[in-house]
Amino acid sequence: MELDLQRGQFYGRVSLSREVGGVTLSETRYPAGRKLPRHSHERSYFCFVLRGRFPEVYGNKSRACQPATLIFHPPGEAHSDHFQTEVRCCNIQPDSQLEYQAVQLTQPAEFHGGASAHLAMKLYREFREMDEVSALAIEGLTLEMIAAATRSFKREAGTTPTWLKRARELLHAHFAERLTLSYVATSIGVHPTHLAREFHWLMISGKR
Repeated sequence: MELDLQRGQFYGRVSLSREVGGVTLSETRYPAGRKLPRHSHERSYFCFVLRGRFPEVYGNKSRACQPATLIFHPPGEAHSDHFQTEVRCCNIQPDSQLEYQAVQLTQPAEFHGGASAHLAMKLYREFREMDEVSALAIEGLTLEMIAAATRSFKREAGTTPTWLKRARELLHAHFAERLTLSYVATSIGVHPTHLAREFHWLMISGKR
């Protein structure tokens, strides 16, 4: 029987949990040899592996999870886990407002190191070492992590985001004009910083 977990619910021993800055964060621990039944989650979330190794089966596929692996679980994705060693994870679950503001991932994905995992580690440290500005930092880091994960996923899949295509079309249509970054970003509906970073990556990668 497949179980559906509600927002903020996770298997394992929860050693710390907070709702802050539009994000629910939980640190969970699992003993070596623990097996989790096939289950899904009502809301999408990221799982950042802090310690240990384990295989995770989802659909007819499997992934190898180890420290610095960041896993994205879309809502309703059924998966099961077998913890071969003692495992510690940080689960990051944005609320609906943050999900709406961020560029969306639509299918399961994992990231082994890289920018997404680096941001997840910074987010975890803010979560553990809360101070008077951590709420702001956590919200910002969550959005940046989702954006980085989405860019990485789309690059690997060889696809170009629709908003980026619109930006190119706008620049080509007004090539003789001096358009500002803010104008282009507002016209296509993305944040200027996100647009600048994406175009910077295209320039240095030669994919412009």
